[in-house]
Amino acid sequence: MSRAYIYMECPETGETVTLGRLTLAGRTGTFVYAPEIVDAKRWVPDPIRYPLSARPFPVHKNGGVPGFIDDAMPDGWGERLLRRTLKGRTHSDPAPAAVSQRRSRRKYHGWRSSHTAARHRRKAGENA
Repeated sequence: MSRAYIYMECPETGETVTLGRLTLAGRTGTFVYAPEIVDAKRWVPDPIRYPLSARPFPVHKNGGVPGFIDDAMPDGWGERLLRRTLKGRTHSDPAPAAVSQRRSRRKYHGWRSSHTAARHRRKAGENA
């Protein structure tokens, strides 16, 4: 069983507060608001699915993580940056696998970056 305390910057005061605790057991989670948040009747990120209450909320989607927490987590690109940072790489030093994947997409799928596509459009306009 894993537990994580969830912190947020309160939009009402600007202070960092403990929003609650998430407990994961397998692919099911339980989220409960911190008693201080409930007592103070503070702003909550998802009042529809997780209304302010002292009761625990069972979570069965997203691997047991509530949507408002999942949305705040890094996406695929952010996760890659974190992995590189942990390995001592920077964003300017991509992993060899990432470089080869980009090259293979260009080669086999005609993939071009938006920057390259914009450059080609500008050149086409200049030649017209």
